[in-house]
Amino acid sequence: MHKSLLVSLSCVILVLSFFTTVSKPLSTYIDQCNDENQKIAYVSDNNVDQHDIYVVDMNGDNRENLTQNNSFNRSPRWSPDGSYIAFMSNRDGNWQIYSMDKNGNDLKNLTSNKSDNTNPIWSPDGAHIAFESSPENSNYQHTQIYIMNRDGSNLVNVSNNVFHNYFPVWSPDSKLIAFMSSYGKNAKIVLADLANKTTRFLDVTSDVNGLSWSSDGKQLAFEARTDEKHKIYTINSDGTNLNKLTDESISDSHPQWSPIGLDILFYTDRDKNQEIYSMDAEGNNVRNLTSNSSGDSGGMWSPTGAHIVFQSGREKNGNALYVMDSTGKNPHKIADQVLLFAYVWQPCQVSSSN
Repeated sequence: MHKSLLVSLSCVILVLSFFTTVSKPLSTYIDQCNDENQKIAYVSDNNVDQHDIYVVDMNGDNRENLTQNNSFNRSPRWSPDGSYIAFMSNRDGNWQIYSMDKNGNDLKNLTSNKSDNTNPIWSPDGAHIAFESSPENSNYQHTQIYIMNRDGSNLVNVSNNVFHNYFPVWSPDSKLIAFMSSYGKNAKIVLADLANKTTRFLDVTSDVNGLSWSSDGKQLAFEARTDEKHKIYTINSDGTNLNKLTDESISDSHPQWSPIGLDILFYTDRDKNQEIYSMDAEGNNVRNLTSNSSGDSGGMWSPTGAHIVFQSGREKNGNALYVMDSTGKNPHKIADQVLLFAYVWQPCQVSSSN
């Protein structure tokens, strides 16, 4: 598979794990947060020769290009305090992980090696960055999951197996990393215990995708394919209590826990076109939030859970970025021509005294 396609597919999955970056007590985080003060970072694909990272307010104001570089810049990920953005870029040849401050300054190449390093994600405590790394000339067949300090030092391979590994997602306490591993024909969920330096497979027989931690770190939600149908499941982090939440359509995809862990977003084709739905953590109280004749997908909660950013095909010039209330009301466009699922909401800058 072509390199750029693989990277794009990884971006589709990675951007949906935003809420593992919440490191403060959740009640404090929600109480001190105001969605209107937080930026949304996204990747624009309005130029076939380069992709740039922009930030914009949730009402569409104050749009700013942070990269302005003649290369492809993708997978923006905010640091937990909202002051830095890690991202991947091929500006120096192969894919490397970079960081910059929220204004596009203080640019640093954190990896700078011969591997293709992609899809960074900060640990919730802000001390480390996990990412995917594919050895030179490996054709993305043996990608490994690495972590490094936020300055790029102390590189550690946490997957360390012979399989293709991807989509690392930190647990809220920064002690575990869940990721997917192509064990045989199917992708499996693996948990890496960083303190004990061990990994273990969770007992899920289906081909999985789209991992998301619950806010308390006790469960993982994921998409699984059985009989060519995609369903949403949850499983305890110890591998017990596998629970199928959806069974209504051909494709229910990319679950996302809400910040307080009461609801799960997903998108589905049960209405003949893609729509964004929510349900409670047991799979009940299912609600269609978009109800639009065009395709809507990639819903992601705001820091407080009061809003949702999503992508829609209702514009003629490509995928546009929208924000709506968590009830589905008041949808409004904030950006045009956005790379598929390549957007993420800035975490709140909660006072360190709390």
